[in-house]
Amino acid sequence: METQIIKSETKEQWLDSRKSFIGGSEMAAMLGLDPYKSPYDLYLDKTGQSEPFADNKHTLAGKFLEDGIAKYWEYETGNKIIKSSDNDIIYKHPEHRIGGTPDRRYFINGSTLLSERSILEVKTTMKIIDYEDVPMSWFIQPNTYCGLLGYSKFSLTWFEFFTKEIKYIEYDFDAELYKMCCEEADNFWNNHVLLDIPPPLTTASDINKVFPNSKEDKSIIASDEVMELYGGMIELHRDKSKLQKQYTAKAEQIKVIMRDSEFLLTPQLETLFTFKSGSRARTLRIKEL
Repeated sequence: METQIIKSETKEQWLDSRKSFIGGSEMAAMLGLDPYKSPYDLYLDKTGQSEPFADNKHTLAGKFLEDGIAKYWEYETGNKIIKSSDNDIIYKHPEHRIGGTPDRRYFINGSTLLSERSILEVKTTMKIIDYEDVPMSWFIQPNTYCGLLGYSKFSLTWFEFFTKEIKYIEYDFDAELYKMCCEEADNFWNNHVLLDIPPPLTTASDINKVFPNSKEDKSIIASDEVMELYGGMIELHRDKSKLQKQYTAKAEQIKVIMRDSEFLLTPQLETLFTFKSGSRARTLRIKEL
């Protein structure tokens, strides 16, 4: 059976179509690998119990920058983006509960052969991402699209706000990972979405959603696991206090050196510290190079 192609006339239709499967961008959340969304959050989305997502400045920036980043990648690599791929077409598996909309598709090395097509996923980030440490959540998404479309390779490109760099890397399709995602998506859908049974709570955010208020005077007894966690946290707390004192002492030295200056620069004129006036007092801030 061939992958189903769903075309939407409006954004609302596109969002409505996504309610019937786990999208490529949701795979990491389903697997507990998304730092911003838990399996429980995904369950709420798919069962219609969550509030509609409202764009923030970070997601809006990503949307507006996407086309420019893709064009820069195209220029740098010599690959040719397929113009018709810049739309909200959904590709859905005919049997498994997975689907998604790739950011772009492209012809490898400028070829026009149908067998030489691939996926491009575009990201923006406030972090500095090493090529050897690309987030697994980034990898899983385009790998899923490759599986849906039968492609053998995909590329990731991302813009780092801090370094102002655009980076990119190419990967081979991981068939075993795709197979596992298909199986996990079916399990999640059948055992949680269809039965309306939430998955285990795994984050503090999950707890706050389910238990917004504590029960007065309720106590529980710590397990061995909790006692181990407690010991580690006490150690970290002591180290934190010690490190904070050391940091404060060094900050005081920097303030004395800066006197009435707002900026402290390297010989290459890169900002190391700012010491600016505020409504109550001057604030020292350190900049990572």
